[in-house]
Amino acid sequence: MKRWKSCSGYVNIDIVGKYPEKAVNRLTCEGMKLENVTRTDNGLAARMRAAEFIGARRLFRGCGCRVRIIEKSLLARMRSRLRASRVFLVALAVFAAVCAALLTRVWFIEVNSVSIGEQSIMRVLREQGVSRGCSVSTVDNIALSRALMRLPGAVNAKITLRGVTLGVEIAESVPGVGISSRESSGGIYADRDCVISFISVTSGRALVGKGSAVKKGDLLISGDLSELKEGFAVPAAGVIEGEVLHAVSANAPRMRTSLVRTGRMCACSAAKVLGSELKLPPPYERFELEMTGEKRLSGCPIPVGVIFYDCFELKERSVPDTAEGTELRARLAAQDKLKNELPCDASIKTIETDIIINADGSVTARITAITKERIGINR
Repeated sequence: MKRWKSCSGYVNIDIVGKYPEKAVNRLTCEGMKLENVTRTDNGLAARMRAAEFIGARRLFRGCGCRVRIIEKSLLARMRSRLRASRVFLVALAVFAAVCAALLTRVWFIEVNSVSIGEQSIMRVLREQGVSRGCSVSTVDNIALSRALMRLPGAVNAKITLRGVTLGVEIAESVPGVGISSRESSGGIYADRDCVISFISVTSGRALVGKGSAVKKGDLLISGDLSELKEGFAVPAAGVIEGEVLHAVSANAPRMRTSLVRTGRMCACSAAKVLGSELKLPPPYERFELEMTGEKRLSGCPIPVGVIFYDCFELKERSVPDTAEGTELRARLAAQDKLKNELPCDASIKTIETDIIINADGSVTARITAITKERIGINR
């Protein structure tokens, strides 16, 4: 209980005057409670609620007594500080409200155009109700793009809204350059079968969207803008990503090639000096050594020894492999095929491996992987 009171809103006071008891009685009549009332050399000491202390000051003055705060509890100190910083908190709240209101408006307009004047572009924006200080909710990207494309020489308009900044980028046609067919405008074509997972057009118009299944050779982004403005084209540009299905398989036979001993062998030795071995070349092209003994020469100032080996000749032969070994060889071969097939920028999303045991004991491993890759080639 004592610890709780130290954290609550209480203050310890000291009442000094001729008749401090009179002040205590008046506080009691007003419904204010004093606790731990004790007599001191100059008057009385007590504890009371911090919220009641403010209203009790006028009662103390009427009794001819003076009162002072000896100690404040934690909560009382916090209330005093909050009361002192009330002006700061109000100012901070007003500042936050002003900032929130400013972020809902367009304050900067950035125009990127080569030959079309900025005044003409700003005039079209004002006709659409967009200007500095307008609400962000009034900006209609599609309506603005269509209005800007009516300007002479404009073939594409890109509107971007980044916070309080409105960006306007105008793609313009080259004077005298017209188109008569889709091929003359150029485009970006799919270089493999896939499902489109992301497409971003920086120049031209997209003919497919996210989730579209396309075949190799399909036109994805066209530079032909004759449907929007007759007689003009732009170079097609953009970023396209797709989910590509890769399926590879590899077969591992039951027999595997391994080095085995032929039965021919010979004895050989090696000198060991200061921990290093000096061997004479064995008479076989491929061999396997087995240590049979070691002898250290005594009386030498440096450690010298001789190691004796049996040298067995090895040759490649086909031997039956275990089921686990055959499956491992099939898996590794399939993984190598998939690695060689994937482009360097591909990221694997899902991968599955199926193992098939054939009647002749061989094993076939099939790997199916779905990857995310950059697709598209310019023509």
